[in-house]
Amino acid sequence: SAFRVAASGAMASIPRIGEDDAYDENDGLHPVWLASNYLRRRKYDECIAICTDILAKNPYDQAVWYLKCRALTLKNWIDDTEVEEEGVADLLLDENATAQTP
Repeated sequence: SAFRVAASGAMASIPRIGEDDAYDENDGLHPVWLASNYLRRRKYDECIAICTDILAKNPYDQAVWYLKCRALTLKNWIDDTEVEEEGVADLLLDENATAQTP
């Protein structure tokens, strides 16, 4: 009984989707959840497109800004090992070093 009172009090503090949110229940999934799901599945272009649409309606949504920035960062990620022109084998088998070996 005490658990039910505490649980019902906690449920009352959870924010619900209101009329001011850019979401229509007839459209299907909530767009913020959908964008985060695309981000999790590494479909960055889809996530960015959904976040851009949401931010056009509400530019102050910090969670959507985070999702969009994270998707842009992960999409344009450059691995430092791919940038190096000379690999480990090239450094070990340098032409000058192998020519000097007896």
